[in-house]
Amino acid sequence: MGMRVPLLFLVFVGFALRVYRLGYQELRGDEVFGYFLSRSSFSNIVVATLRLREPHPVASYFLEHVWILFAGNSEFSLRFLSAWFNALTVPLLYRLGREIGFSRKVSLLAALFLALNPYAIWNAQDARMYSMSLCVTLAGTLMFVKAFREKAVKYWLSYVLFMSLALYTHYFTLFVLLAQGAFVLYFLDEVDKENIKGSALSWGAIVLLFIPWIALAKDILWGYKGAESKVNNLAETWSRSFSVFVVGTSVERSVRDYIAFIAFVLLSVAIFYCWRNREKYRFKMLLVFWVIVPLTMSWGLAIKRPIFSERYLITALPPFLLLLAYSVERLRESLGRNKVRYTVSRILGSFVLAIFLSLFLVSLQNYYFNPVYSKTRGWRNLASAFNYISAGIPAWKVRLVENYPDPTLWYYYRGEVEHVVLPPSPRNVEGAVSIVKDFTRQGVVRVILPVQLSPHWDPAGIASRSIGQFFPLVWRSKVGVWPLEVFDRPDAWEKLGVAFSNGMVLEEASIHPEILIPGGVIAVHLKWNLGQAVLSDDLKTFIHIESPSGGILAQTDRPLDSGKPQASYGVALPERIRSGKYALMVGLYHGDTGKRVRVTSGGDYVTLKRFTFR
Repeated sequence: MGMRVPLLFLVFVGFALRVYRLGYQELRGDEVFGYFLSRSSFSNIVVATLRLREPHPVASYFLEHVWILFAGNSEFSLRFLSAWFNALTVPLLYRLGREIGFSRKVSLLAALFLALNPYAIWNAQDARMYSMSLCVTLAGTLMFVKAFREKAVKYWLSYVLFMSLALYTHYFTLFVLLAQGAFVLYFLDEVDKENIKGSALSWGAIVLLFIPWIALAKDILWGYKGAESKVNNLAETWSRSFSVFVVGTSVERSVRDYIAFIAFVLLSVAIFYCWRNREKYRFKMLLVFWVIVPLTMSWGLAIKRPIFSERYLITALPPFLLLLAYSVERLRESLGRNKVRYTVSRILGSFVLAIFLSLFLVSLQNYYFNPVYSKTRGWRNLASAFNYISAGIPAWKVRLVENYPDPTLWYYYRGEVEHVVLPPSPRNVEGAVSIVKDFTRQGVVRVILPVQLSPHWDPAGIASRSIGQFFPLVWRSKVGVWPLEVFDRPDAWEKLGVAFSNGMVLEEASIHPEILIPGGVIAVHLKWNLGQAVLSDDLKTFIHIESPSGGILAQTDRPLDSGKPQASYGVALPERIRSGKYALMVGLYHGDTGKRVRVTSGGDYVTLKRFTFR
């Protein structure tokens, strides 16, 4: 049986960890973007990729297009392909370790590291191309090694197929090809002519297969400015990459710096042993190039533009984990055959191994259960809030506005209310004002705006200010991580003519919706005739919704702005409302004393609306 049972167990564990709570976390923006892009036909995917200057090729979108036809578009379904590809890498890594010349123990340890790796699992539960890129590149490199060993045409053909597919999945596959080329050049004097020929022909075939796409997407490749972060130097690139390769992003950044140092030391040990024994185990040097070249090249690209992301380097994870496992195993045996030294080595190596496994588990615990480390938080709640706040008003009279074109909202909100992006293009104030003017001409009475941080698109609150020119802001709160603003303008006015003892007259009122919606917002617009009213600085307006028992279901109060005869308010309703009859009341009171202003016809409030809730 050998290592078959432990390996099968690791494959099972790796797959289980990748599908565990697979649909629990909400989709992030890039995942939703990929979903909407994949819904198009194959030709439209190509057109949209080029038009939108999408910085990734189309292979994963093609595959997702076919997948969602059968599996649907739930979070679990959209992410399952990534989980599947990612789980396949566990046995592939073990097989690569054995082909390269590592012992069963080292290869199995590397497979264990990959099965539990938080960085790999994060990407496994991400509906993007990174896991597919990892799997296909790893398979291609395995074929590269087997072709060198066995000099069989079928392996060279498989290598061409896998690496071409990898290039059509992610452009950074080029770095892996460069690492393989560096490996061949390093051992050029020792490589037989047949393998040199096989390598050259294979790389030529890969180039020929990729040229059609390069011809289409060359402007994206040369002109893409990046949307990720910048790195200041090579050391920062290595530090960020090594720490994420070990524990992902689900631990404190300060802890990750220490982890990066430990990983660097262990990797240096592994590289030293690989280099010292390069004549005997030359394929281990392939791993060295496979780590160094991608990390160095990604730093080079990020010098002048913010294009660095640890996600892009996922194809460097397999060699990193193999070298890490090799270093840990060497550490357990490096002090010699003396019994005392051997015991110390075993204890030290086991201690290091325990540290890494513990870090894996801590990071996974945070990733699965700590909302601080969630990919996104609040989209489902936000979509529910939209349903509540727009209910009771005809859908054509409401608009949902985003101040940044994030497709995630379009995935989670499935209602009938129209979506609009304000400003329509980055920093476009005139365009935003023009669209809001159109709202008023179209009879829109309510606009709902979740405010996103968007320094590139809406750095100065263009959306809020444009809407506020035509629609009063009646309610502001926080849903998830977003400040949520509700703007509302009067629809149909009801004449009242109610006089208060201080001389103020409530001439008209407008209320909508005219039904109680649990979790909704009722807008109340009041038009006052101030005339010769006697006003004080502490005068406030209150709006109450009285429950059947005489208590207060919901309320709002605000200082009276005596300079404005018209005022607008929003009353937020609770998510649970009992059956019964309710009344919406408005009145005035003195904030200093709490004493209400009497109505001349009697009482100290005006009933604007009565509701029956069942």
